[in-house]
Amino acid sequence: MENLFHRSFQMFVDENAQNMGMRSGAKTIELLNHYTVELKVPVFLMLAAAPSQTPRYRYIIEHQNSVDWSKVWASHLDDYFSLPKWHPNTFQVVLGEQFTKHVPINSQILYIKDVQEGHPRAEVSDIAADYGRWVSERIRFVRAFGGVYILLFGMGDNGHFAFVEPHMDKWTGDWFMAGQIDDVCARQQYEGYRNHPSPKARYESVES
Repeated sequence: MENLFHRSFQMFVDENAQNMGMRSGAKTIELLNHYTVELKVPVFLMLAAAPSQTPRYRYIIEHQNSVDWSKVWASHLDDYFSLPKWHPNTFQVVLGEQFTKHVPINSQILYIKDVQEGHPRAEVSDIAADYGRWVSERIRFVRAFGGVYILLFGMGDNGHFAFVEPHMDKWTGDWFMAGQIDDVCARQQYEGYRNHPSPKARYESVES
C-alpha cells in the first residue's frame, strides 16, 4: 500500500470559509493564467456547485481578465438525478448563478443533465458512464496539447469529496458513479438551501 501514495499535497487552514475561498480562487487564477496566457495551452476545468464554492468563484470572477477563456473547456462535476432540468436546486442552475454566467467561457460546457436528455429512459449508471467518456475525451484533448485538467471541489460534512460518499468505492476506475447520499450529507443539502431566496429551492424536509 505504501507505493500507492507518492503525490505531495499542500494543506492550508484558514480562519473561515471566506478566507479559504479567496486563497483557493487566487491559486486557481494563478494556474489558469500560467497555462492559458503564459504557455498558451488549453485547460479543462471540472466545476463543483455548492454554497461553499461561492467565495472561490467570486474571486475568480473578479480576476477573470487574467485568463484567456478561449482556451478553457469546462464541465460540471455532479448533480442530482432526481430533479428535473432547470430546477433551482440542480447544480446546472446553481453553477450558472455562481460562476459560468459571469465569465466568458467560449467552449462547450457540458452538464450531466445534457447527457440525461439524450436518453431520458436510460439507467443512471449508463448516464454516468456516458458522461465519464465525454469528460475523459476532453482531458485527453487538452493533455495532447500540453494542457492540464483542474478539478475544483469541496469536502462535505460527512467527509465526502465531490459527492463521493464514505460508503462508495474510492478505487474505481470510473470517472463518474451513481451513488446515494447518506443521512449526514442529506442534512447538509437541506441546511444549505433552507434560507434560499427562492422558495422553490427550499426542501420541505431532509427526506425530500
